[in-house]
Amino acid sequence: MIEPANYYPWSAQVLAVNQTGGKKRLCVNHSVAINRFTYRDAYPLPRIYEIVSKIAQDAFSFSIDLNSVYHQVPRIPEERPMTAFEADGKLFQYCRLPFGVANGTFTVTSMILTVTDRCY
Repeated sequence: MIEPANYYPWSAQVLAVNQTGGKKRLCVNHSVAINRFTYRDAYPLPRIYEIVSKIAQDAFSFSIDLNSVYHQVPRIPEERPMTAFEADGKLFQYCRLPFGVANGTFTVTSMILTVTDRCY
């Protein structure tokens, strides 16, 4: 999911937070790095009542496993340095879409809608 990176001037800060059960979770703060310079996608998110109305007319249903959905989306090599972060004195970058980047929600939503629209 991550790989070593070379120097990158917009590397994000990392914070380890405690989770229930004593585990730690790595949180990368992209808001002070690349998110400040990212143009936002204008992808329209669907209204929930439109989705429910569409589903209610169907004779079948399906489910999608969205566990770690952001990490299922690969990043092209040219975009990976933009997700750089420093941890333990070393620089890393994401090979997959990290949670917290500016257009991540729109990317994931458009992919899900593309898949589900093919089912109708």
